[in-house]
Amino acid sequence: MSENEEENIFKISHSARNTFIQCHKKYYYNYIEKRPKGRWDHLDLGNVCHSALEVFHDTLRFIKNQSAEDLLNNIMSYAFYSARKEHSDVSNTIFLEAKKILGEYLNNIKRDGLPHVIGAEIKINLDIGEGIIIRGYIDRIDLMSDGVFRIVDYKTSKTSKYLTKMQLGTYGLWLKENYPEVKSFVGSYVLLKHNSKYMDFNFSDSDLLKIKEKYIETAKEIMLEEEWKTSSGPLCGWCDYKDFCPAYSW
Repeated sequence: MSENEEENIFKISHSARNTFIQCHKKYYYNYIEKRPKGRWDHLDLGNVCHSALEVFHDTLRFIKNQSAEDLLNNIMSYAFYSARKEHSDVSNTIFLEAKKILGEYLNNIKRDGLPHVIGAEIKINLDIGEGIIIRGYIDRIDLMSDGVFRIVDYKTSKTSKYLTKMQLGTYGLWLKENYPEVKSFVGSYVLLKHNSKYMDFNFSDSDLLKIKEKYIETAKEIMLEEEWKTSSGPLCGWCDYKDFCPAYSW
């Protein structure tokens, strides 16, 4: 791709789209001005858990005798140590909470068996046409016993009521584009704060087409945006940019 072609490409992600829908001004601060973000405990917790689980499953992919309990314990300990080293500036309180969550995750695997993981922390760049590329990372892709692929995304949120099919469907678009032989897949959120319970979604071709259309629609809105207005709401108090946003009142 030439420099001129690169300049004409608009890149978007699931989180960027959500930010724009939530507040155009927040999108401007984050993705246009690229202002520094604040520090939040729930994001630290998510980062530690994601890092540990990536190392855990990546390590297991290269080990033959995966069922030995002592081996699983040792690998999870190693994964947790790696995450602590990577996120050394995180508070001990967060590490203790992450350790508890990862312990529950490990217990579930000992009870239910290991998933057949074919990839972890997979970077995606998906061209959906009209000069738009979706970027992101897939936490995990499994191949289930019935031959169906499963896309997995870890969540450390307290509640699942705000989770929708959109993010998992985004990754499904990439999966079907890169693996044409995939006829169907399951998308699953793993609710790490709820004993690693799976929250599953099925997708039709119509679902995926609608998701693609939503990205194109939002991308075009962003490219045409000039005013970058604020949208006041209950989430303003948790915004990274509230200290200088004109819409936030103390």
